[in-house]
Amino acid sequence: MADIVERLRERADSYRQSGPSAEHTAVLLEEAAIEIERLQRERNYAVRWANKSVDAVKEHDDAIIYRLQAALEKCQKALAAMIDPSCIAQSTVLNAFAMATEAEAAARTALEADQCAS
Repeated sequence: MADIVERLRERADSYRQSGPSAEHTAVLLEEAAIEIERLQRERNYAVRWANKSVDAVKEHDDAIIYRLQAALEKCQKALAAMIDPSCIAQSTVLNAFAMATEAEAAARTALEADQCAS
């Protein structure tokens, strides 16, 4: 884009040197160069904001994934406490139920956070 703007400005200068009759064309070329620069600044601004938005979404998704993984681990531990013979011997029904309730709450919290962001 910079080379186009530069060529437009060079052409405008060339027209200005041709005399007063070409001044109108020179002004139009200069205005075109200014408009291209303005649009380029707006595009750069939009690209920066788009990149920031993508980064924010990625951070949010990473946080949701972390919460869901933690909830899944709790679910796996609760399930193990209920069906794995070596875990059953070490836990009570109330303990396993409490673990399952905690795992469910963690999963619901992670899913609700994801739904609120959508």
